[in-house]
Amino acid sequence: MSSSSPKNTLKNFFALSAVAVMVISLLAGSLPTLAIGQSQLYQDLKAQLQKNGTVEIMSQFGADDSQADLKQNPTKPFGDQESQIKSRLEKSQKSIAKSTKFNTYSPYSSTTVTSLSELNELFEDSDLVPISENQLSQPDLINSNTAMSTASLWNSTSPKGNTGQNKIIAILDTGVNYNHEFLVGKKAYEACFSFVAVSATQSSLCSAYPYASTASGSGLDCLGASGCSHGTHVAGIAAGKDPISTTSLMNGVAKDAKIMAIQVFTQFNSQTDCGTRPAPCILSYNTAQIDALSYVNTVASNLITTGSLERVASSNLSLGGGNNTSTCDTNPLKTRIDNLLTNNVATTISAGNSGQFGVASPACISSAITVGATDNSTVPVIASFSQAHPSLVDIFAPGVSINSSINSLTNNEYQNYSGTSMSAPQVAGAFALMQNAFPLHTVNQNLQVLKDTGTSFVYNRNGVNYTGKRLKFCPDYIRSKTGTKPWVCVTPV
Repeated sequence: MSSSSPKNTLKNFFALSAVAVMVISLLAGSLPTLAIGQSQLYQDLKAQLQKNGTVEIMSQFGADDSQADLKQNPTKPFGDQESQIKSRLEKSQKSIAKSTKFNTYSPYSSTTVTSLSELNELFEDSDLVPISENQLSQPDLINSNTAMSTASLWNSTSPKGNTGQNKIIAILDTGVNYNHEFLVGKKAYEACFSFVAVSATQSSLCSAYPYASTASGSGLDCLGASGCSHGTHVAGIAAGKDPISTTSLMNGVAKDAKIMAIQVFTQFNSQTDCGTRPAPCILSYNTAQIDALSYVNTVASNLITTGSLERVASSNLSLGGGNNTSTCDTNPLKTRIDNLLTNNVATTISAGNSGQFGVASPACISSAITVGATDNSTVPVIASFSQAHPSLVDIFAPGVSINSSINSLTNNEYQNYSGTSMSAPQVAGAFALMQNAFPLHTVNQNLQVLKDTGTSFVYNRNGVNYTGKRLKFCPDYIRSKTGTKPWVCVTPV
């Protein structure tokens, strides 16, 4: 028997080593070819996958020009692209074909990834560009008209006296019970966007499976899960109306405005997902919020195009999570908020309830109107739970023990809730009043009026004092003739 030469032995060693590396790579999932700027995102998502065994990833397909696409096809602007990508994924027999769902009103998809090979498939796909984890938000829940002098606008005899007439406020929340006595006759539009991940124990809250609906009843508030009734409470704060008395202060801020109820939450049935809240609970995916804001913009554009007297004044998101000490303008919600601004629609978002120095996401988006919470006293005191930051919070409003409608079978129950969730819809209502008062003003001009005439107060975060402004209305507004010409009250109240 002849022995191998040293050269052949070395050659065989390298061949076996190469095979071993190939086997290890196949078992572990080889690193995909990454586009510029994708490396850190890949590593972050990989870490989440290894930690939790699954990760929900939001991707973009095609150009994000939602204004133009919505005009071409208002019902499903990205339908052709979606069909082509779906067909290609299915033909290629990729694992992600079955776990990828597409948005209705925006060029985004969400993929449930449960293995490293699926993560690599997504990053190597020619059409889907991963941009972030599909993050979850929870409702920001933890007799304010007197503190804000709202009645001075309702009862004013000047041309600027108003109650929100011909204005619509979009409430992106858990839905709204329009049968409640406080909200009867308030329905303008309704929709539901309730994303469900493939691999999770989740349930859609839309009346039409699986994800999106604009059918009658689609915007109704949910029942039976922790967090339901939140939207009915928020809607009442923004635009509820006393069913008996015409002189009562027991009204929402814009008592004659109508409501566009958009359900953006998903029911989670696992206690692991719900954390400290009892299961089942509700949480909202970024993708649902993106589609909801796009839908609001579609309605706003159509009202303007058709010459309707009605206008969408504001969209409110009393939800969020985390803490940020700088802006988060890479969030794809910013494009939707900016599009709404072109139609003069303000987007009000609650600052968050962790009590930290900073604000939650998506309140950290620079073009959103971010709202913190105070108590109801004459001299405002910041609520202990309110997140706050001098350059990220635009304005404060009362958010402690706010009484409003709740979802119930009797349709006449009310309850006190606290949270920045209760502050944000007051500012959403304020923009409806401001549009009545100043029909030619932009969102930013009306925000400046509210800031100039708000009640100044000092709050402390991290041992440092900052000055904030709490919402306060006047019977009439004029420009000061001195200094930088701020807006002032004709008759302070």
